[in-house]
Amino acid sequence: MFVNILVKGKILVKVLIDTTSKYNTISKHLFNKLESNHGLEGIVGDDLIGEEIKGLDLQFRIKRKWQSLGDTELIDFQIYKNPSFDQVLGQDWLWMCEAKINFGHSPKTCVRHAKIVIDGMSIPLIEENSNKASSSKNNLSHSETEIDKPDLNLEKFIDMFKKLSIETNLFSSDSESTGSDWYDLDLKKP
Repeated sequence: MFVNILVKGKILVKVLIDTTSKYNTISKHLFNKLESNHGLEGIVGDDLIGEEIKGLDLQFRIKRKWQSLGDTELIDFQIYKNPSFDQVLGQDWLWMCEAKINFGHSPKTCVRHAKIVIDGMSIPLIEENSNKASSSKNNLSHSETEIDKPDLNLEKFIDMFKKLSIETNLFSSDSESTGSDWYDLDLKKP
């Protein structure tokens, strides 16, 4: 599960929310972009740099505005050299924020949704293949206009629907001119 966040009010990142990860992690690459120490403490591990960040400000897009959550000074991030993602929010973060993950489906609209609810605020999750923000394999730099751009999924869906509608109308008018009904074709006939 992924969510777009704004780190330190300026760096847009696609963050992995991993319920199986005990710790929160941050890549050395993203840490270097922060240009501050954030209360580093020493720790040791295989891929660990040997430091931990405290008090990192994370902002989530809620109702078209970037908002910080409280108590971020209590949440630690371990710095890794070569992680799969620039940032991972694990069990530690989920527990501290008392987060609730909600997967839903609307039978009326056949739309699925996933969100995290923290202190009554609903933060939508994004699809795994979405490229709106970066993992460590992507570029981290984004302009302010990209950050403030609303989600284009609905717009893309409407464009796709319009194209389908136009194609269907064209196909329908072709079938009318030949006198056949395209939706009643019997595939067994030659």
